[in-house]
Amino acid sequence: MKNPALLEEMKIYLGRDEVPEDVDAFWDEEVKKVSHASSLPVGGNKFPHFSSQVL
Repeated sequence: MKNPALLEEMKIYLGRDEVPEDVDAFWDEEVKKVSHASSLPVGGNKFPHFSSQVL
């Protein structure tokens, strides 16, 4: 890299938009909203297989 100062700047680059002060609180709430999903049953009913039918 021709400009070593640019490398140091890129180490802390957060993108074009500023990060809101409450970003951690926002993501904590979003994780809480979906954390119950792991307790939902997975599997069970099978979908019918239509590969032998001509559509």
